[in-house]
Amino acid sequence: MSRMKTFLKYLIIFIAFYIFTDVLTSIALSNNYKPMQYAETSNSGSYIVETKTAKSTSVSGYVEGSIKLKDEYENPEKFLEFDFYSKYGNLLGRKYLDLSNVDLTTEQQFKVNFDYDDIAKYEIKATNDLEKISEVQRSMINKGYMALTVVGALIILYYVL
Repeated sequence: MSRMKTFLKYLIIFIAFYIFTDVLTSIALSNNYKPMQYAETSNSGSYIVETKTAKSTSVSGYVEGSIKLKDEYENPEKFLEFDFYSKYGNLLGRKYLDLSNVDLTTEQQFKVNFDYDDIAKYEIKATNDLEKISEVQRSMINKGYMALTVVGALIILYYVL
């Protein structure tokens, strides 16, 4: 009987610790989000786009808002293009929101999630074409991060050894 009591105590402690760490992790993650700056050159075309929330962490983020078709446009664009920039103005990524099958006579809510590092600004454009970031651009971004990692590792090794 004493073994069962001991096992039950450990089980309760384990469950309490799990809940405690889960709550602390969610609080820490929600506090890491920082607001992003909206680029001034954005053109939403035939749509009225309002962003309510745009936040990012060092590794991911989201843009929330609403969209409605302007009254004078009859043939609207099919996509909303979200461009994400670093604090130095370099394009780090691009996401698209498909509007081809959405009824935009009323205001619609949207949320775009992204997984790009250190995003400082974003830009929203209406477009009919899907333009992917070229592999050359993506490899240049990756090579830049790789070079910084190697230089950082060499500096650490220099001071350690």
